[in-house]
Amino acid sequence: MKRERGLSMVELLVGLAIGSMVIVGAVFVYNQSRTSYGINETQARLQENARYAFAVLENDIQLAGNYGFTNWPADLEWSGINAAALLPNKTAYGPTDCGTNFATFVMMPVEGWNDAYPTGGCQPNTATAGSAVAGADVLAIRRASTEVAAVSVAKVQIYADRSVGNPQKIFNSATAPGASDAKHEIRDLLYRRYYVGANSRSVAGFPTLWRKSMVPNTGNTAPEVVDEEILPGVEDFQIQFGIDTGDRNADGIPDVDTEPEDGQPDSTNGIVSRWVEPDSTLILPKAYNAAGIGAQVVAVRVWLRIRADAIEVGFKDTASYQYAGMASAWVPPAGTLANTRRLLVSRTFYVRNARVF
Repeated sequence: MKRERGLSMVELLVGLAIGSMVIVGAVFVYNQSRTSYGINETQARLQENARYAFAVLENDIQLAGNYGFTNWPADLEWSGINAAALLPNKTAYGPTDCGTNFATFVMMPVEGWNDAYPTGGCQPNTATAGSAVAGADVLAIRRASTEVAAVSVAKVQIYADRSVGNPQKIFNSATAPGASDAKHEIRDLLYRRYYVGANSRSVAGFPTLWRKSMVPNTGNTAPEVVDEEILPGVEDFQIQFGIDTGDRNADGIPDVDTEPEDGQPDSTNGIVSRWVEPDSTLILPKAYNAAGIGAQVVAVRVWLRIRADAIEVGFKDTASYQYAGMASAWVPPAGTLANTRRLLVSRTFYVRNARVF
């Protein structure tokens, strides 16, 4: 019988070499697929976070200035507290302070601060949000709730009257100024202030988009302002306002100013005349700033720079980010923060309740 023979050493080595190359190729493809999946997952999560933040902002911005059955602040007055004076009743502090009546400064349904958190009160709750991030903008919104509410002393509310010419009343009482019927409704007065805090609730040093909201006091005695976490990972929040100055011929003054002649536009069309930084004096009523013309905000442009929640080995962010009228580009700092993916997104929201005359 012919003697049986096995593989020769050369054949064995060739087989091992081929098998090793197949295994190495398979591992390489697996690692590449895993890396690509991780990158796509991170980018998808950043995009989803941006969509969520915009959805929260959109609701407030579009409804800013909706005060029940009116979008004209002069229609509102206090009930029971200085009832003879139209709002805003701001004699002790200016329009950028967060004082006694900061939430009821309804002449400014959209208010902003450029590159810094305002002083004078209503500071971030440092125990949760940390300090406000330097260089980020701040946005404040005032509006009525979309749903009819029950009367509560723990809220500031609007007694909305459907009748043309009748004042809408702001009150803080366990009793409404009048009956609730087909012509009258109770709405909550909402105040939201968006800002970037240094911390999230779960991670110190992880910048987060927060907002201060006026909510019912748990003791059912008066409304209070609390910090609400919106989205962790927001490094920067920038805004610009599209304003209607009533200046069609671009000569720097309102075209129509006769009722009365107070430096504020009598004729507006709800179309953006120009884009300005949120602290532009043009937005302020002339009563609070000599350079103000009371130009109404009809659109808000928002930029969010969002970063991932973990560093990525082998990745370095070398991009430069320039947006929102920045004088110079922002570049990622050295160290591990440069190994984090970022997404810069922008969106423009139009205020549905802009006044047209």
